[in-house]
Amino acid sequence: MDEYYSQAPDNSGYHPGPTDTTLDDVFGLRKKTLERKMQLLQEQIEQRKKNLEQNTYEIDLDLCRCGTIIENLPYGDREGCQRIVLMHKLPLHREKRKQQTEYLRDTAMLRRELLDTILQYQSLEDKKEMLD
Repeated sequence: MDEYYSQAPDNSGYHPGPTDTTLDDVFGLRKKTLERKMQLLQEQIEQRKKNLEQNTYEIDLDLCRCGTIIENLPYGDREGCQRIVLMHKLPLHREKRKQQTEYLRDTAMLRRELLDTILQYQSLEDKKEMLD
């Protein structure tokens, strides 16, 4: 049995370092993490809003172009051409509604996560205040 222990590495020089992680350090790290998460979520929501505005702007331009085409049609076969142009306008309206719906769905999830993060942050602040 002494033979077994004699083969084990010598750890006599190993001394664990002092643990300087205090409660304030733990709370501080968690607080920074939650603050960064809130900032990122807000940035994502804002980016989604900008994307929606840009996409709906482009769709509105296309709808205006269709309206301009209708106004500039010759009077002879105006009804037939109007139907063709309107067939192009309807998908644009659908796409606009789809973009708005996707925006609401995406931001609803992000807003829920943001609210959850804010509640976690507030809970952390309350705990820290109780311990101080």
